[in-house]
Amino acid sequence: MYYPILRGKQFELAAIRDLAKADTLRSDKVFPIIEPVRANLSTLQRTLEVLESKGISSGFIVNPRVGELVQEDQTLSTLYQEHFAASDPVIHPVLVVGGSTNADDIESYRYSVSSEDSRPLYFLHDSAVEDAQALSKLVSLSAQNSQVVHLFEDENTSTLYRRKFSDAQWILLQDGFISEERNKDYKDKDLFTDLHVVYEDLKLSGFGDYQIVGSGYRESGGPAYAVALHLTYIDPAQDDVMFVRHFVSDSNETFADPGNKFSEALDKMIAFLDKHPVLIYEGKAVAEFRDLHTRGHFPGLGFVKKLSIQHHIELVDSYLSGK
Repeated sequence: MYYPILRGKQFELAAIRDLAKADTLRSDKVFPIIEPVRANLSTLQRTLEVLESKGISSGFIVNPRVGELVQEDQTLSTLYQEHFAASDPVIHPVLVVGGSTNADDIESYRYSVSSEDSRPLYFLHDSAVEDAQALSKLVSLSAQNSQVVHLFEDENTSTLYRRKFSDAQWILLQDGFISEERNKDYKDKDLFTDLHVVYEDLKLSGFGDYQIVGSGYRESGGPAYAVALHLTYIDPAQDDVMFVRHFVSDSNETFADPGNKFSEALDKMIAFLDKHPVLIYEGKAVAEFRDLHTRGHFPGLGFVKKLSIQHHIELVDSYLSGK
């Protein structure tokens, strides 16, 4: 199972919502988890309702690490209780745990999900829990309840720490995207991951990532000298390892004319797609990139990022469905 972590900005939410509406996600292969970052919850609620209507099991973090809802735990717990708690368990609240998490945090979350332990519990370990009582509580829940799922940030948790939860399901989260400070500094390609190939060998129940956005969070981006487009692909000639290809504009001396910069980068992408017709998975997102190229249309960089996110999720979904 694949667990993409999406921040709750406009185009990230649109990416997963549009894929669900188009019926291009396999509900048994992809479990999206949204980290809300906007105080206005209407778009988040609409997205979760679409996922629910399509039967796509999904999660949303009730104590976000970034954005406008940090320290606003009750707001998101209330959203769950008022709109999703009474229905079939398709939408699941996820609790981020880490160094300062205490036993009361865990008990409050467990009770808000289900006082009768009838629904799955999802814990995202942003780092190791240091409080001995809280750690003991987590381990106890894992041993007593077969419906406990632990998602571990690969860079911030050790193997020895993860072993404490051997009675529960493990999901490993990797940030495979190497983000450059300047778009013009991207190489032609970077290694992304091989977790989609080896996760079962590692005895994992699933794996996750932050697509082509990366785990770092910025509230908004400014004008860029260069436009960079990103497409992930799986190379059968290299043991099905996943790479990310970067397509960078050429006229990068000033901030001017982002539409032309996008056109330059898109020309390179389409030329690469045409030259390697089997290498890149061509689903809904790539079809939209081709349509933009045909029409000579620049939809804005937020929309372009949405397409790259969609492509990555489609790619992993397709790979897992073909195994």
